[in-house]
Amino acid sequence: MFVAQAVRVGVQITSVVVLSRLLEPADFGLVAMVLAIANIATVVGDFGLSAAAIQSQTITQQQRSNLLWTNVVLGSSLALVIAALGQPLALFYDQPKVAGLTHAVAISFLFSAAAAQFRAELSKNLRFGRLAAIDIISPLIAIVAAIGAAVGGWGPWALIVQPVVLALSTFVLSVVLAGWKPSLPRRAPMRGLYGFGAGTLGVQVITYVSTNIDDVLVGKFGGPVQAGFYSRAYQLFRLPMQQVAVPAARVALPVLARIQDDKERFEAYVLRGQLLLAYGFGGTFCLLAACTDPLIDIALGPGWGPAKPIFIALAVGGVFQSITIGYWWMFQAKGLTTYLLKFSLFGRSVMVLMLFGGLPWGAIGVACASAAGQAVMWVLYTGLAVQRAGVSRRRLSFQALAPVTAGLSAAAVGVSTGVLCEGMVPVAQLALVLAAFAAWLGVLVLVVPRVRQDARIVLETLRRAR
Repeated sequence: MFVAQAVRVGVQITSVVVLSRLLEPADFGLVAMVLAIANIATVVGDFGLSAAAIQSQTITQQQRSNLLWTNVVLGSSLALVIAALGQPLALFYDQPKVAGLTHAVAISFLFSAAAAQFRAELSKNLRFGRLAAIDIISPLIAIVAAIGAAVGGWGPWALIVQPVVLALSTFVLSVVLAGWKPSLPRRAPMRGLYGFGAGTLGVQVITYVSTNIDDVLVGKFGGPVQAGFYSRAYQLFRLPMQQVAVPAARVALPVLARIQDDKERFEAYVLRGQLLLAYGFGGTFCLLAACTDPLIDIALGPGWGPAKPIFIALAVGGVFQSITIGYWWMFQAKGLTTYLLKFSLFGRSVMVLMLFGGLPWGAIGVACASAAGQAVMWVLYTGLAVQRAGVSRRRLSFQALAPVTAGLSAAAVGVSTGVLCEGMVPVAQLALVLAAFAAWLGVLVLVVPRVRQDARIVLETLRRAR
């Protein structure tokens, strides 16, 4: 899964680099305004039912089939609802083009909902090779279509082509590779599965709103150009999240669900996952923060300078976000979605209020508020939530201390190096920042026993994976 996601990272970077040179910031801003609202249909269309299918240890063929048809009905309904929102969104943003873009993107949500149970079938059976193939081939098809549309002068419509083609190709490949033939809908015990799905859906919706309302706020109060800068910075920030957290969750959830009743083994797996996320995922965000100046120049080209401080703020928030992902795994694997829903409603409400508080400072103020909100969520999860899942709060928080400290200190060294090298060719500046970052981590491994011990565990895990 991680090898596949590494390929997908390359595809996404190519998308960012090429499309940022073919299209204008305002084009990205218009599409960001649409997707900030419309993408919630992807979450609602699944209804948390794919997670319910994976978590259940006794699900039958008829129950899986009923979940599929439920997804199809929800996806069809949501596609119609999103299409109907086109004109209201255009009036809300005072941007007439938003209406047509919304109508076009609506069809993608039907395909996404229909593919959910086929992908769940592959995940539950640990057929990660086939999932990896889907996750490589579909984005390749989508980016080729989007670049072709951009070269053809389609403007913001090229950015709509990408999610529509991605959803369609993912659906077709999932059906072919799953090798599962659903039954027609019939009566079956569904209450438990729907209850789990409803709890998961609630958490996903709350999380989606709190992490996407920033695009809405910047688009409404800053206009399409500011929204374009914010959306490009946010897309670069989201790359590690999409390419690391998503495959990790696909592997972790079915595995943890299988051992949920073995307390000691469950905690050991969670702690190992937390360590890997903190060093690999959190370290990636620290590195991105250190490399922001040359990275934006190389990836987006000239004219994207205002995106740099936005990206740094988001990357710092990503460090804290990375060490809370494992908490979701615990609650979903244990079936504690109702508790997670109640807790998320409180924590995410605080985060949304912080985003509104950042509005007077524009896009950078919203980005800083988002980062602060992620730190608050980590504190709340660690202090109040994790013990409900039967995992030691002290051990989990201690597990994250060394990697976060190491990563942030290495980021500070990298930023300082970048300042000293200011004015150099971006590629040379990037190389020096990377060297300084790596050298500082090497020093920490040599002189700090805890970091050295963690490095051995990480290497051992990678060896086992290989």
